[in-house]
Amino acid sequence: MNSRPDSGDDFRQRVSGLAVSVRHLLVAIWRRFREGHCAQVAASLAFTTLLSLVPFVTLVAVVSSKFPQSAHLDAALRGFLLDNLLPDKAGKVIAGYAIQFSQKATNLTIAGAFALVVTAVLLMKTIDQVLNQIWMVRSRRPWATRLAAYWMALSFGPILLAGGVFLASAMLSMSLNIVNEPVWLEAAGLRFISVAVLSGVFAMLYYAVPHCSVRLGDAVVAGVLAAVGLSVMQRLFSFYLIHFPSYTLVYGAFAAVPIFLLWLYLSWIVILLGAVVAAVLPERNLRRRPLPVFPGRRLYVTLQIIAELVDAQREGGRRDVDVLADVARCGHGEVRELLEVLECARIAARREDGGWLLARAAGDVLLVEVARLFAWNLPASASLPLAGSEAGIDSRWRDLVRALDAAAAIPIDTLAAKRT
Repeated sequence: MNSRPDSGDDFRQRVSGLAVSVRHLLVAIWRRFREGHCAQVAASLAFTTLLSLVPFVTLVAVVSSKFPQSAHLDAALRGFLLDNLLPDKAGKVIAGYAIQFSQKATNLTIAGAFALVVTAVLLMKTIDQVLNQIWMVRSRRPWATRLAAYWMALSFGPILLAGGVFLASAMLSMSLNIVNEPVWLEAAGLRFISVAVLSGVFAMLYYAVPHCSVRLGDAVVAGVLAAVGLSVMQRLFSFYLIHFPSYTLVYGAFAAVPIFLLWLYLSWIVILLGAVVAAVLPERNLRRRPLPVFPGRRLYVTLQIIAELVDAQREGGRRDVDVLADVARCGHGEVRELLEVLECARIAARREDGGWLLARAAGDVLLVEVARLFAWNLPASASLPLAGSEAGIDSRWRDLVRALDAAAAIPIDTLAAKRT
């Protein structure tokens, strides 16, 4: 007879715990969005996108002309962009201008064509840099690798996107024509295809661009949220332009440019917010038992990380950031920052697959090396002799550091042994 109240209390506790987890997750997303200055970065990306629009359209037109059925691919890509990534009236005006300018690009000199390519590559570089900043990754791929990836994305990305949209739309039209479904169902199907394609594009962006391991599930969830958010924002933006035509009244025929620039800014806000969601989602389990803030926290977390890397060395393997963050009970960004400090000190090393391991044998690394990176060290030698109380404090500090160094002159593998 008491099972019902117990089950009710258990349900309420689960709902309360879920609400707390969601609140912590939203706070973490907002904090990462604010700390990454995503609003300012979105403004920069919007202006860069506006400058890179003509070079991008030109490259797509040149590459697509080499493929069969290029006219169908161009029509599919243009329709997809106008229906999903551009505002109604201003988007058509800007797209028309961009196509006209790209058609005139065949008359450019070699220097002019090189400038167009450089402008498009710089946009890709900026996107790469911004996403890695959101994931708090300081290390970068080799420049040759990045340049090849940029060129592949610029050359074949739009073609694959257009081909996917064209095939999916054709298959949907054929299936609906067979069963004679109403027109509204076809419109709903096309809208679903558009959201699905955008979700795939954003998921691939969040999964492949950061120079770190990203969970595919987190990238897909963030991609779907970004695609749905962009679709909703497009509807709201169109509603605003129709019912509050202040831009048209003020700017007149020139209104297409500020409207399009505002649209680019809002679009990049949604895309960057999706990136923040993908970067923060792996930390959702850590919100239940976060490590509190206390003096010496950085050294404590680093020792937890190193102990785990010692275990990985004994096993002949490596550790991902997810595992290290779970062991240290702190965020992925903090773990990456500490690992990069250890990498600069040649204590840890990063593999190409994103995993981490010790750069030296565990018995050759002393605790004092790690402690001097995060907790204590001697000040730089002063150019002038010290006098008075400063000299006394400096002397006592050096005595304290020597005592701490002597106490910490033990190999780090002994810490891992004590932990187990």
